[in-house]
Amino acid sequence: MALVQRHAEELLHENWGPAYRLHRLAEATGRAVPDLAQRLVEAAGAQGLEARAGTWLYLASRLAPRAQAGLARSALERLLDSGAARLAETVGDGPYSAALDPGADADRIVAGMVWFRLGAPEAEARWRAAHAVRALARLGRWPVIDTLFSLYDGPDAGAFQAQDLPFFLMSAQHFLLVAIARIAIAHPAEIRKHRERLEAIACDEDVSHVVLRETARRALLAAFADDASAEADALRARLAAVNVSPFALVETDGPSASAYESRPSGVPGPEPRFWFDYDFRKTDIVHLANQFGLRAWELEDRCTAWIRRFDQRIERMHDLAGRDRPHGYTREATGAGEAFQSYGAYLARHALALTAGELLRERALVRHRSSYESWDDWLADHLPSHREGLWLSDGTDTKPPVAYHHLRAGDDGPDRPCDDIAVLASLLGLGPDGTLGERVVVDGFWSSPDDVQVQILSALVPPAEADIAARALATAHPFDAWLPTAEHDVEGYPEASPPPHREFTPLEPWIVRRDGSVKVDAHDPYGPRAALGRSRPAAHVSTALGLASTDPWEREWRDPEGRILSRAEAWGRPLQGGSMWKEGLALHVPTASLEQILAALGRDLVVMVRLQLHLEGAGRHSLWESDEDIPFRHSIAVFRIGAEMRTMRIVPSVEDLAAIGRLSRRDRADYAARLAALRRKAGS
Repeated sequence: MALVQRHAEELLHENWGPAYRLHRLAEATGRAVPDLAQRLVEAAGAQGLEARAGTWLYLASRLAPRAQAGLARSALERLLDSGAARLAETVGDGPYSAALDPGADADRIVAGMVWFRLGAPEAEARWRAAHAVRALARLGRWPVIDTLFSLYDGPDAGAFQAQDLPFFLMSAQHFLLVAIARIAIAHPAEIRKHRERLEAIACDEDVSHVVLRETARRALLAAFADDASAEADALRARLAAVNVSPFALVETDGPSASAYESRPSGVPGPEPRFWFDYDFRKTDIVHLANQFGLRAWELEDRCTAWIRRFDQRIERMHDLAGRDRPHGYTREATGAGEAFQSYGAYLARHALALTAGELLRERALVRHRSSYESWDDWLADHLPSHREGLWLSDGTDTKPPVAYHHLRAGDDGPDRPCDDIAVLASLLGLGPDGTLGERVVVDGFWSSPDDVQVQILSALVPPAEADIAARALATAHPFDAWLPTAEHDVEGYPEASPPPHREFTPLEPWIVRRDGSVKVDAHDPYGPRAALGRSRPAAHVSTALGLASTDPWEREWRDPEGRILSRAEAWGRPLQGGSMWKEGLALHVPTASLEQILAALGRDLVVMVRLQLHLEGAGRHSLWESDEDIPFRHSIAVFRIGAEMRTMRIVPSVEDLAAIGRLSRRDRADYAARLAALRRKAGS
């Protein structure tokens, strides 16, 4: 009871009400919930505390069974006849009407709730709703999905939305189609039942919204992928013409659109004016304008015309139309981005897609020779990132046990990462004495629960130079310790291009990290970007060993006999700001496979694990004059693994450190300079 008295204000102001905390207190103390609720009401009265109406109603419901017969009813009648109740009819949903009744049909209620969240201003909420649609499909709740299709044409979310706020209908349509396109891959027969509706969206020339058309088109292609009938062939032929320009492509060397170009004098703009966000104008407006050879202001005029079809009075992208501003957003920047959309941003972003469809019918596409973005690229930016239509969550693994380890030093000294060599070795999959376990982590990054960043890097090296090459790495200040990846092998770079990072010779990059650029699924709370950026063996390693991957996420690479030579795990979730350190990735190589790789290539392996802790209160981008000024603390371990599977920890000698210490600060940070200094020492 004393806890309730002491924390009454905290209990009353819980976001979801006091129910959860009161039940936990009841479990812990053995007291009945009504006893605790009564004490909370007494404390609130004594302290003059205020709470939301829902909180008072909850407390009243817990105390009502103890009240005299009829007392609870008379109290409720008095409340409903009060001025507060009469005032409530003038705000929010207004007076009660039948439209506010969701009915008793369970399927329709579930569909209505999901539909409402598909049109949420928050991108994460829309993605959660899309995942709910997929869950309904997995559970075989097809009547609910059928009902969602019946809600497609809106106009709103009915009883499930606040009646005084606009519903983001086109967002709900978009994310329903995103979910349907993914479901079509797993349940094509069920989605074929909606062919007529999807084909109307994809192929109807009166539908200008290119993103809705493209998503519906891909849903149909997935649903009929295995259908070899003539009818399916005819459908695919019609779908092949969707979002394709009827005009020949125009190539030009002329000037491209610019966000800084003003409207010519004498050319009046539309009235009333709609003000676009600066960053939206600089990127989204300009990129689409360049697709059709327009100036930025010309595209703005066309988008404004579409916006006026939906709202005649709205003035700017940041208009919230009555919604509260989310925590952490300034008045100037609220809602223009993707994470949270204001009403104005909702209209502007969908007006852009509508304008694109309108222009596609009227004008030829233009390719600027200095630009690399095509029309197909522009469309793809509004679709899931994976080329096969999979979601990032499909490529997400379970967080491994090693990523749950706390990695700060446990002593009473300064805040720093753990430097216990047994702990560092365990992160690589090695035993306390460096012995090899079942597999070795050769590439990876993640963040521990106590915010220590883990980075694992490795490189191949000729055995004759392995010792000095590893010492040149181990003598670096931990902030400068780094090994390159085989960037020239990344998709989009020609294989024949010269390998980069020659300054690290004789160390040889052998791991590739794929480009993890995300698109419309950037805010999927269940899909980390790391799922796209998995590490894998570089092309020269794969070619030498005949490796191949049949996994759409390239998790596993196998040799011709089917043995797994590497497996990449990706986990986590994207957080606001998109920090990759809040996600995780690890490339494992079975010990037997590592022996096979090193023997086939005639190389040893140098592998490094580095822990980094940012000091609280220190700027991440500080300038520093000495190593002591660096706002990070590190621990590091370097190991050499020979072709005979012997493991050696590399510990620089006093003489090594002295040779490096004579270098300038700049040269100490340079691998080639450190290697040269160690060679000079060895030759002296």
